[in-house]
Amino acid sequence: MSYFRLPRDIWHDVQSVCADFWWGFIWEVINPSFTWRSILWERELVEKGARWCVGHGDSVSIYNSKWLPKPHDFQVISPQVLHGDVKLACLLRDDGSWNNELIH
Repeated sequence: MSYFRLPRDIWHDVQSVCADFWWGFIWEVINPSFTWRSILWERELVEKGARWCVGHGDSVSIYNSKWLPKPHDFQVISPQVLHGDVKLACLLRDDGSWNNELIH
């Protein structure tokens, strides 16, 4: 391995370039604009792929919630035959199975 001395002016220029690079990088990381762009990108990513567990269906609206596993906006697209903000729980039996008579 070889060592050599650099003139003070060149060494100062190298340090200055390194400092400018790192401070620019750190500023980009702490920059509120960068932070908000990151948050909004993550939110969009979550909205595209995240779904909640239906569970008992007490809080899931049949017609207004995005609860279906396959996209067509993840919502029911058939004509609305039940009136009001009907919850998914009314389509389930006590054992958690579908009430087929009511669905069809």
